[in-house]
Amino acid sequence: MLRSLVGSEMCIRDSNQKCNKQTLADRLRTRLPLVKCAITVSHHNGKNGAPPEGSFEGSSAAERDATLLRSQLEPWSTSALRRRLISDFGQPATDPEKVPRAAVMAQLLECYQSEGTDRLLVKVAGTPVSVGLLD
Repeated sequence: MLRSLVGSEMCIRDSNQKCNKQTLADRLRTRLPLVKCAITVSHHNGKNGAPPEGSFEGSSAAERDATLLRSQLEPWSTSALRRRLISDFGQPATDPEKVPRAAVMAQLLECYQSEGTDRLLVKVAGTPVSVGLLD
């Protein structure tokens, strides 16, 4: 199978930031020396390494209202949100270089809103964590 890749180009686009490491690129070049590899990540940092404005609501789940759809979608990767737009709502694919996470999230939320279905809200009482587990 690897012989069929000789002279090919491989581009990993819109990957998780954790994949944007030199070690991954080096490993791919070592194992596939005759394949041109490129890795790009759609998440571009804003000021002080923070995500661009509008990318995320709140800095953690503890700061979000768990009853809101957006709060439930926040942990999903941008790639997963893009796939959801395509598979669940029949939207055309978006270019990671031109359409940032904030726009993808806004489009997905609009699709859900236009669907117009009521969402079932389930509230569950939590249980405190024992002190012994906190250490």
